[in-house]
Amino acid sequence: MLDELLDHSRLQAHWLESHGFTRGSAALQRLHGLLDGRATLWAGAATPVAFGPQGGTSTLPAGEVPVLSHHERYVEAAVPPNLLGGDSVILRWRNASNNEVIDLSTQALPSGANEAVPVWMHSSVDWPPGRYRVEVIAPNPDLSLLAAGEFEIAAPGAAITPFAFHGQANRAP
Repeated sequence: MLDELLDHSRLQAHWLESHGFTRGSAALQRLHGLLDGRATLWAGAATPVAFGPQGGTSTLPAGEVPVLSHHERYVEAAVPPNLLGGDSVILRWRNASNNEVIDLSTQALPSGANEAVPVWMHSSVDWPPGRYRVEVIAPNPDLSLLAAGEFEIAAPGAAITPFAFHGQANRAP
């Protein structure tokens, strides 16, 4: 089970062991279960986070799912710092349209972070159209769902959600 988890994720053996996911443990078995894109985590206390293109701000009402272009390269969200504790979180990116897990990995957290922590993914090719779900999970044996968000990737030519982008003005020396 450990070897399969290491082969099909970007998790590292030393990280797993240091966080209680030891060989033969129930915690490792639960984490291994997240490789199945149909496996769900209880979302009762999870905070919703809004995903969008890198640097984009949407005016969608809370809870609505943004629709992004399949040409986007970076998709990101900002997780409020009050949700996070410890040294890292587990991230699971999945295509909810076909229950495929795209990525299962950890993200280190800056110590004493007082600002939102960015969660992002880059795709060097066009995203396949569909609905995506991203889960931010506590790195403990309970695998508590801290935050989650969804976004859709539009088929070519379909309507997308408008986003505002803020750039820095060029200043003369």
